[in-house]
Amino acid sequence: MTWVTFDAAGGGMVVVQPRHVVAIYDEQGTVKLATTAGGVHVLKDMTVQRAAAIVSAAADEDAAASG
Repeated sequence: MTWVTFDAAGGGMVVVQPRHVVAIYDEQGTVKLATTAGGVHVLKDMTVQRAAAIVSAAADEDAAASG
């Protein structure tokens, strides 16, 4: 089971399993990550493309480990 970690814009960190990521999107220049638990987190110094690549790589790692 893989976890991904992001710096949160308000301080602290966001730690989530790739399978719990619902969406990564840009809202007026702010990159946000939404989870299955209903949380929406503002990511610090991150692009949508970079965040998606990090989550995708972790999901691929999980799939390879379970397959």
